[in-house]
Amino acid sequence: MNTVSSPAGAGYAPGPPKSFAAAVLLSLFLGTLGVDRFYLGHVGLGVAKLLLSWMTFGIWQMIDLIVIICKGTPALRAICWE
Repeated sequence: MNTVSSPAGAGYAPGPPKSFAAAVLLSLFLGTLGVDRFYLGHVGLGVAKLLLSWMTFGIWQMIDLIVIICKGTPALRAICWE
């Protein structure tokens, strides 16, 4: 099993390979519902986006789309992309 150490010290085991194009398209069209984050395995962020994205008037969705495109977090860089 291939693990990447997170800053907190807990191991993060990436799941099966994910499609980068699918992640971007899900973020673009269904990001308000958190579907993109559920697809990437970030269930907590998916639930938060599902429950709270209406409060940000689409700003969270746009920022998250840019973060996914740039792979701007350690968790996104740790994903095994196809």
